[in-house]
Amino acid sequence: MRVKKLVVLLFASLLLSGCGKTNVDCFSDPGEVISEFRTFDSIFTGINMFDNVNVEMVSSNEAKVEVIAGDKLLDGVVTEVIDGELIIRNNNQCSFLRQSERYFKVIVYYTQLDSITYRSVGDLTAMSIIKSDTFKVNIFEGAGTINLRLDCSKSYLNYHFGTASLNVEGISNVNYIYQVSYGSVNALNLLTTYTYLENRSPNHCYVNASSTLEATINGKGNVYYKGNPSEITRLGAGSGELLPWQ
Repeated sequence: MRVKKLVVLLFASLLLSGCGKTNVDCFSDPGEVISEFRTFDSIFTGINMFDNVNVEMVSSNEAKVEVIAGDKLLDGVVTEVIDGELIIRNNNQCSFLRQSERYFKVIVYYTQLDSITYRSVGDLTAMSIIKSDTFKVNIFEGAGTINLRLDCSKSYLNYHFGTASLNVEGISNVNYIYQVSYGSVNALNLLTTYTYLENRSPNHCYVNASSTLEATINGKGNVYYKGNPSEITRLGAGSGELLPWQ
């Protein structure tokens, strides 16, 4: 009985101690949802996204962010530029207790965007077409939904870890995909001339190439393609298949 009580007390203390890096605890009223615009002294061309906050990206003539959250939680949403990268963190904790009342969103207004690093459980949505010579996205962990719209010469879609869904559409002359984790990569609506990919994942990968498709499959996941590429190469020792999309 003493052991059970000790476990309960330890769990409760851990829960309460983890319930906030801010002054608002897990059970406090988050306040009225308001928005706040923030500008920066430094230029950013990349986004590094953490924690449970939804992010929307909008092309603009002025680089800034709009943070939307309860007025008591607004300061806990951190946005700062470090080495040309916009860091987005949500230091408010325990939002899972009252998810409907703990609303967090950041709208990023960017002048140039070349890269995204995702370590989040929030959704990431491109509201505008991202125009860049070379664009890279790296997913290292997370479980949200990522929707991107591209217009670029080269694109790199690297999925290292996590269960997030990556959906990409638009145009990219040359596209590279590296898929290792359990999450899906859907680039059927990303029109490419050349696509080169490696799939080590148990999940499937979906691509579109008009000229060259080279797929290295070292996992169980299939690679589905459309675009009627004239040159198709299948490499790797995985059990997944390379199949036309129907």
